[in-house]
Amino acid sequence: MLRETYLKKMSINNQNSKAIGTDIINVDTVRGCNNGCESCYAKRNCSLSVRHFDEPVLVELFLGKVAIDKYYRFGNFGDPATDWAHTERMVKGHGFDLEKSFFVTKLQNADGFSGLLKHLQVSIDPLIPDHFFKTEDNILKIMSRFPDTNIVLRVRSVRSEDHIINTLQQRAIELANENDLAVLETRIRFNGIKNTFDRYKLVPEEYSFRKGYLRPKFLARHLVGAKYHLLCDEYEKKCKGCTQCTVLLTPNWRNNWVCHRERNSTLEIEVKPSALMIARPRGTDWRPIQQSAAIQQ
Repeated sequence: MLRETYLKKMSINNQNSKAIGTDIINVDTVRGCNNGCESCYAKRNCSLSVRHFDEPVLVELFLGKVAIDKYYRFGNFGDPATDWAHTERMVKGHGFDLEKSFFVTKLQNADGFSGLLKHLQVSIDPLIPDHFFKTEDNILKIMSRFPDTNIVLRVRSVRSEDHIINTLQQRAIELANENDLAVLETRIRFNGIKNTFDRYKLVPEEYSFRKGYLRPKFLARHLVGAKYHLLCDEYEKKCKGCTQCTVLLTPNWRNNWVCHRERNSTLEIEVKPSALMIARPRGTDWRPIQQSAAIQQ
């Protein structure tokens, strides 16, 4: 039977089926999300349990004890940035090891973030420019205020011929390189075919419909040029890539970096300089620039 929204309690000992075999446990301080991301994996998976995924519910009770030998991944079925103060209270109050906990967030909100949480994996979205620039600004805000915060940039990537999407993907790489951040590329799997190719100008040769998703046809990176680059779920099997997430928690991960082999697509798409990229200083509004860029195309 479907519930209207999530319950305010959850177990802290659940493990995502794809993470079986790793030391990572999934947990949330907020369940449900109203960010409205394209082809949200969590929303699709939750459609069998709740009607209103877009109504976030704060988790107020954790069932079970924190395992000292596990890593905890927050931000599976909701965004911890929905309420940072609540997230920090729950993490601190239940004794989670801050060095073995990381927080996956789109970072649409930085209010209430105190610097207590040391490891953020921030998802930046080139398909939604409003979200992209808000994420970018909040990353820079947190890095300025709390320079010891370890941020990994999770770039939602596509193989597209859309000028603005490609510009933003390249801008994400530049943001990472300028600030010495690791890039964890998460290639978008779309929930359906209808209008998707036209909406995002996807390259048809690069995609196929398999197992209920429109997904990249090749095991290849869509992004190039990142100083530190990991490809999430590279082999589309169980997430042995999760071990990459835990490697990125170690203080000296840059010193121990091992370059992963390049698996770039043979199809190259030129990314031209754009008014959107060049004219927008960090922290300023993008909308007038986007309109002028669209006119120039």
